[in-house]
Amino acid sequence: MAMAEGKTVGIVGYGDIGKAIAARVRPLGMKVLALKRTTVKAGEKDPFVEKFFGPGQRIEMISRSDYIAIATPLTPETRGLIGETEFAAMKPTAVVINVGRGPVIDEAALVRALQEKRIKARRSTSLTASHCLPAIPSIRWKMFYSLRIAPITRRIGSKPRWIFSSSSSSGFARANRCST
Repeated sequence: MAMAEGKTVGIVGYGDIGKAIAARVRPLGMKVLALKRTTVKAGEKDPFVEKFFGPGQRIEMISRSDYIAIATPLTPETRGLIGETEFAAMKPTAVVINVGRGPVIDEAALVRALQEKRIKARRSTSLTASHCLPAIPSIRWKMFYSLRIAPITRRIGSKPRWIFSSSSSSGFARANRCST
């Protein structure tokens, strides 16, 4: 807990998933900031959130955060929501955790931020374009792998149980297929 205590988590997208993140990190002694797509009402309170930010305050919230948890749905408004400007505003020790859909992050901007060591790391359950691991890794996947500071996992929340079953000899091959 010593590593988390006193750190600040900025949650981009304070819906059900964002609230679940806040409920889990607050007991660890972390400060929680939350970005909402709707205008923040004066005096709005939440037991886990220290401060709410409205749509026009995204950069301010991101610049104050040690961890940025992205939990927004993918919509035309959120596609590319986290890009060059947001990465430039992050602390050099920032860790970006994307639990939403990959295209919310501008992948090219993310790669530049990681290569230039403008942020510490990125954790993700999905990437843009195709969020599945191809049978033969593309240049894009090789690039992320070569950074060695950007762990990536497949989006597997909706995968059927049989994919990971020990009785299924081809379970891992099935897991490599794209899921949406």
